[in-house]
Amino acid sequence: MRVWPFSRVEKRSDAGATEWWQRFPYPELEAYLTGGQWLTDALASIETAAGLWARCFATAQVANPSRRTAALDADVLATIGRALVRRGESLHLIEVRNGRIQLAEACAWEVAGEVDWHYRIDIAQPRGLRTVAVGAESVLHCRYAWSPDCPWRGLSPLHFARATKNLAEVAEKQLRGEFAAPYGSVMNVGPQPQLGAGGPTTKTQADDLRDSVRKMAGGVLLVNNDQGGNPVQRFGPNPPASIAELRAAVNDAILSACGIPPNLQTKQVAGNAAREALRQLLHTTIAPAAKQVAAECSRKLEVPVAFDFGQLFASDVTGRSRAYAGLVGAGMDGAKAERIAGLSA
Repeated sequence: MRVWPFSRVEKRSDAGATEWWQRFPYPELEAYLTGGQWLTDALASIETAAGLWARCFATAQVANPSRRTAALDADVLATIGRALVRRGESLHLIEVRNGRIQLAEACAWEVAGEVDWHYRIDIAQPRGLRTVAVGAESVLHCRYAWSPDCPWRGLSPLHFARATKNLAEVAEKQLRGEFAAPYGSVMNVGPQPQLGAGGPTTKTQADDLRDSVRKMAGGVLLVNNDQGGNPVQRFGPNPPASIAELRAAVNDAILSACGIPPNLQTKQVAGNAAREALRQLLHTTIAPAAKQVAAECSRKLEVPVAFDFGQLFASDVTGRSRAYAGLVGAGMDGAKAERIAGLSA
């Protein structure tokens, strides 16, 4: 087993005001400068996907746990699941403290080298950043996907759905603009003395009305009208239905890009459809991603790692039982049918 603490060079540094931007990988820095990343990160659909991945990963149990796998607790697995959706990758430094393996989450890192990769990792601490230089064998680097021309960099689902993400930003900006407009009620109080009566003035009635509307925040504005009467008219945000429909459709597309059936988040879906959507999520999204994470853990912790999602799969026991009955009825061996239907390890 590798002796991780003795294979690294470590130093501590305080990130000053002139250095923080250097910690950003280039795509995040570009997004920060353009202002787009923060709006995207604030989308409810992305948080729905990230939160669902995190909660599913948090329920995973390590099969055949040992001292080497004790660090893979619910908090670490939830962090990995969330990061895979939002960032496309997650990196933890493998450390040995008091005779126990611990995983310290990195807030930023750089990768160098050719055949053998080397990492320069920043770990956030209350009094500043702790910078560590280690080899690839001393980090747990989980990636959602990657490009052949940049395999050391994890790519998130939204990287491959950039057009949809940009469309979601447009819809959110339009709605935000609509609801940032003045709103309130206008009441006609009949003819009133004109502004500036009895003396010269440079402010017209239209200017006064414009200033009053600009300052409104749900109140009532009294205006003059030669027609008399005092009907109250409400005004304010009135976004077209097409924007709301576009926003809903784009949110569903984002969920789909993250491997989550939109039906799982739809109120009108019946129980059977919701259970089918949950089955699809668990078997076609969470379980395959967990196998990738387990493979990385097996390589770096030097012990076979597998995750058991029995608590989640219990919700699909009826469907798996039907599959088992069908396989056995077709003449398949019972033990093999159990493995195929997922009723046994």
